[in-house]
Amino acid sequence: MPGFSQRERTRIAAALVEVERCLTEATHALDAAAARFSSVPDDATPLQRRLIADYAERFREAMAALADRYRVQIEPAGRSARQRARDALDRAMVVVEELGPRRFLTDGEPSDELASELRRIVSQLQEPLDAMRAVLTGAAIVPAPAVSSAASGDGALLADIARVIAAHELGELAPALQCLAGRFKQNDLEIAAFGRVNSGKSSLLNAFLGEPLLPVGLTPVTAIDIH
Repeated sequence: MPGFSQRERTRIAAALVEVERCLTEATHALDAAAARFSSVPDDATPLQRRLIADYAERFREAMAALADRYRVQIEPAGRSARQRARDALDRAMVVVEELGPRRFLTDGEPSDELASELRRIVSQLQEPLDAMRAVLTGAAIVPAPAVSSAASGDGALLADIARVIAAHELGELAPALQCLAGRFKQNDLEIAAFGRVNSGKSSLLNAFLGEPLLPVGLTPVTAIDIH
């Protein structure tokens, strides 16, 4: 195996970093086009996105093997991934705040109804952004007001769940818990009943409701979702 000088290894490292940047840009472009709110025309199929992502991962594995083989060191530079993510979330928060009644409208004072609606929109969009920023900064996953505003028993339960999520670093569950806290606050819950066909789901729900609202029979009569 030929030996490379330090200068040559540094050049290889720079090439690997640049290729990694290009791979990230390529996969991000396809993902961004498929996003719900995107200004980029989405002309890629789901299969193409999946294959490009798979090939990119295999390419990264090949580059990692090359770096190990020739003892190429990649020196970290610039901001960390968490810092970059926090900066992006901060920019998103600024954009959301611009929707407030003081900044959104330029033609005089908005009506009380419109101002209230704009504040509601801002608050609704700020909650998940605050939750994501809290995850990155290591703060409480569920903001205290969201938990304490629920009933005392529900608030204690949500606080216990938040502590479990934080203790086991289950950050991916934080948005769901935040949503649940909001549902408790609004007293708006939906409970789903699952079970095998003809296992008695409809009979059980009818018993809870005290009325025969759901059909019951020997053959499947609620085989589709019923709300």
